[in-house]
Amino acid sequence: METMLDVSEANTQEEFTIELEEPTKGSMLVGFLSEFLFLFDTAGKIVKQITIDPIEQTPEGMFKIRAVAHGDIFDRNRHEPDTEVKAITYSYLEIEETDQRTDIKIIYDI
Repeated sequence: METMLDVSEANTQEEFTIELEEPTKGSMLVGFLSEFLFLFDTAGKIVKQITIDPIEQTPEGMFKIRAVAHGDIFDRNRHEPDTEVKAITYSYLEIEETDQRTDIKIIYDI
């Protein structure tokens, strides 16, 4: 969101739920971030804060993620658009996990 506009001008009145189930952590990450673009492009929803539940793995091996986002609806009079993000890509996608942290590198098309 911060690439596309200044989120500091957004409030947190709106609540959006995001739920996904994907076969790999990489596809889950790309799908999750793509959901933000979808919300913005189709409904003008700006995500400012997000709470993510722990990621679960189903007995079938799928990865499930659920998040509740708070934000605003885009208003050209209050929100200054910046760089348009066209897509989240798998190019150079890296997820490195340790017991203490997870590092993610991802590229998106602008």
